[in-house]
Amino acid sequence: MERTEQARYSRHRASVKASRTRARQLANEWGLADLVDDLVLVVDELVTNAIIHATTANGREVSVSYHLDAVRLRVEVRDTGDGVPAPASPARATRTTGEGSSSSTY
Repeated sequence: MERTEQARYSRHRASVKASRTRARQLANEWGLADLVDDLVLVVDELVTNAIIHATTANGREVSVSYHLDAVRLRVEVRDTGDGVPAPASPARATRTTGEGSSSSTY
């Protein structure tokens, strides 16, 4: 059975908590209790990055899309920023700060 959900959040730090809460609820509703902690961590990191680093004007949104099929759960986080991500330089690519995260599939 395939399932899809999308949530939109305002570009404010409080939205990170709301996105974590929704990710936890959704994992439980979809019977993915074994993925709850990992899913919440991924959503937290990606939504935080979208809110902090996107070149987006206040009032614009961050969206989180979830798609579950028989094989995987796909999570996409998008901002409505006008900028284009720049590839990480070799020096930045070796840092452990989480820079360069794009998407994760479980």
